[in-house]
Amino acid sequence: MPAAFVFVLACVGCAGARGPQWAEDRAYVLEALDTTARTAEQAAERERKLEARVVELEAKVVKLEQRLSAAEAALRAMKHPPPSPSEARPRLREKIARLDRLLAEPRSPSAESPPDEKALAQARSLFQRGQFAKARAELRKLVRTRPTAEAWFWLAESEYALGRKQAAVAAYRHVVKTTNPFWAAAMLRLGTLLYAQGRKAEAKAALSKLIRLAPASPEAKRAHMLLDEWR
Repeated sequence: MPAAFVFVLACVGCAGARGPQWAEDRAYVLEALDTTARTAEQAAERERKLEARVVELEAKVVKLEQRLSAAEAALRAMKHPPPSPSEARPRLREKIARLDRLLAEPRSPSAESPPDEKALAQARSLFQRGQFAKARAELRKLVRTRPTAEAWFWLAESEYALGRKQAAVAAYRHVVKTTNPFWAAAMLRLGTLLYAQGRKAEAKAALSKLIRLAPASPEAKRAHMLLDEWR
């Protein structure tokens, strides 16, 4: 209770005779005290609401700052847009050509040891000298006696070089039956041959399998580019 009103109430109480005037003054003082108390409560309530509003506004400011940062990042990205499809195509073809050059010579096996190394080495030498028919004849003998993945692979390469694409597909399928050092190269060649024959769904499935099972290989990178090209 404010000190001024306490003093007034005390004076009114000590005034002596408690007549009608005393009662009226007392009622006035009590009403004034009630009004002051209500005003104080209202002020406190307004203060609480203002504090809550300040907290709400601070949260909104944080969100606006985040949106502003995102907008600035988007604006920076717009200054350096990705290449258009017409610009990307030549770059993609250039990368494909570079990979083709890298993959022109299949990698040598690191683990497999053919039973007749001399015959296989001779067949490889014939193939590399461009004597594809002789290489094919030697390799056909090898796959009949010991059908290793490497023998099948070089037979497939010989069939392809001679234009016998269906026979090449059949030979590549033998290579990809098992895990071996020639698997990725054979799967890539198989996919490209199937696509050239118009068997596009099979071709895409073969390259997708290559990417899934040998994702870190150069052949998988080439497969990614071919799938993009075939879209």
